[in-house]
Amino acid sequence: MSFEQALEESLKSLNSDQKVVGVVLRVTPTEIQVDIGRKQTGYIPYEEFSADPNCNPADCVNVGDELNLIIMKTNDAEGTVMLSKKRYDAQQNWAKVVEALDSKEVLKGTVVEILEKGVIVISDGTRVFIPASQALLSRRDNLADLLNKEVEFRVIDVDKRRRRVVGSINSVAREALKAQKEAFWAQAEVGQKYTGTGKNLTEKVGLTNEIQLDLTLARGLNYYTGAIFEVKALDTPMGSITGGGRYDNLTGIFGMPGLSGVGISFGADRIYDVLNTLELYPEETLNATQVLFINFGEKEAAYCLPIISEVRKKGIRAEIYPDAAKMKKQMGYANAKAIPYVVLVGENEMKEGKVMLKNMVTGEQQLVAPEEMVDMIKA
Repeated sequence: MSFEQALEESLKSLNSDQKVVGVVLRVTPTEIQVDIGRKQTGYIPYEEFSADPNCNPADCVNVGDELNLIIMKTNDAEGTVMLSKKRYDAQQNWAKVVEALDSKEVLKGTVVEILEKGVIVISDGTRVFIPASQALLSRRDNLADLLNKEVEFRVIDVDKRRRRVVGSINSVAREALKAQKEAFWAQAEVGQKYTGTGKNLTEKVGLTNEIQLDLTLARGLNYYTGAIFEVKALDTPMGSITGGGRYDNLTGIFGMPGLSGVGISFGADRIYDVLNTLELYPEETLNATQVLFINFGEKEAAYCLPIISEVRKKGIRAEIYPDAAKMKKQMGYANAKAIPYVVLVGENEMKEGKVMLKNMVTGEQQLVAPEEMVDMIKA
């Protein structure tokens, strides 16, 4: 048999979707060349190497590595075979993903893409869509923070016809959180003290606080029925300046049983003494506010707080409205206090890293960077 006839026979035995093993011969800037034990040249285009868009094939394979592949097409004239590792991985792991729907098995994957309504996770070559509602434990969390992170998830839906998979990170995270809580309470004893760090919006303005769990703390024994708390100033020997706790059936004595609540009280005299002791009264407190930040919600307020902290350091008297009240009410507050400027921040401003500064006297509005705003207010 001639060489041409042998080559032709070899090519005829290779069909699309056939699985083969290839040994890496060479890695070029666009493809991986492999030996599949035939006369023809096998190659894997980079886009067919992995479903992970962040994967650089040149960093993942070495000459001599063995790869499981699927034949995509043959070129009889050139004697070449185009192969795919990505499709082999997807086929091999599809059955595992489908089975995980019924078994509730926890799978692992890496978040490779952030979408408007969720994220894409690659798990052993299979793309899994995680809706935003199933990806975050809290509305304060940001989808973008998940990018390139390894996550654990469960499969919650499979469309076999369209080969689409939907997963949930939340279901696994909630179980882990529940297990942590149970483990803590299983070893907690009266008299033990625990120290932790409180994390909230205060971090965004450079403030930190310590949380200490004291199971011997007692207050309001005739009305508190659940967790209680006290707040102390760390830098003075003063006692608690704030305290509160949970009340079950809070409204029962007023004829509305079954409604519980949490109460908190502030010791104004003690707070005053702490401020005096630490000399925390700034001189400019006697002057009026120069700029009011309108509060459109929790996310917008979190964006504004670091800016407020910075403009205050530069001598601008600024405040943010305490809650996300109606726009009319907040603007009325600014007018009543004769505040010359207000700042408005929405989705567009946050995306651009800017603020909308409004002159309450002229009505003029300008989209500016936070550092520009300081100069405009001082002008």
